[in-house]
Amino acid sequence: MASAALGSNRPDHFRTLLLLTALYLAGILSANAMAAKLLVVFGVHVTTGALAIPLVYLTTDLINELYGAAETRRVVWLGLLANCILVAMTQIGLLMPVSPFGATQQAAEAMFSVTPRIVVASMVAYLVSSMVDVQVFVRLRELTKERHFWLRKNGSTVVSQFLDSGLFVAIAFGGSMPVGVLASMVVGQYLVKIAAAPLGTPLSYAVLRYARRQ
Repeated sequence: MASAALGSNRPDHFRTLLLLTALYLAGILSANAMAAKLLVVFGVHVTTGALAIPLVYLTTDLINELYGAAETRRVVWLGLLANCILVAMTQIGLLMPVSPFGATQQAAEAMFSVTPRIVVASMVAYLVSSMVDVQVFVRLRELTKERHFWLRKNGSTVVSQFLDSGLFVAIAFGGSMPVGVLASMVVGQYLVKIAAAPLGTPLSYAVLRYARRQ
């Protein structure tokens, strides 16, 4: 009875936070799950996981705007935990006997087999860039006296995604390719990742209006 009463009286803003957190986790897990397939965008090889990045930064910016930096950092740590669980479960799954009626072992390994260096690169880039995104967002909010949400939303993404692309490429591929090739990979992935950021701004304002009415 008590738990049912508490559930029925949850504030609307708490439900909004749960929804945004769920969308964030879906985005970050999708980005990692789709990482094995590459796309060629304007001559640059980019993981299909980049398609989910705009959702990740859209939701973190909304959580930061509505609930503050501390809550956003908690969500980022949840994302790191979810990523670790995803990697662990997929690797355990690869060790299990394969059925003749499903995907072959080779197909599963092609999609989910990872090297320790790639995992470390992904986790470090994710954590550092996400925390920087939170801090830049807060700083821009202070400088603009809580005006111009579009500026802190896009400005924090521009800064954090450069760090994300640079750290990932440097850790994952540094020493195995010429510096010029690494630099082109960083710039190419960075431009693809931030290209969609302005497109999500109108949606962000719509979500903010709805959430603030709650």
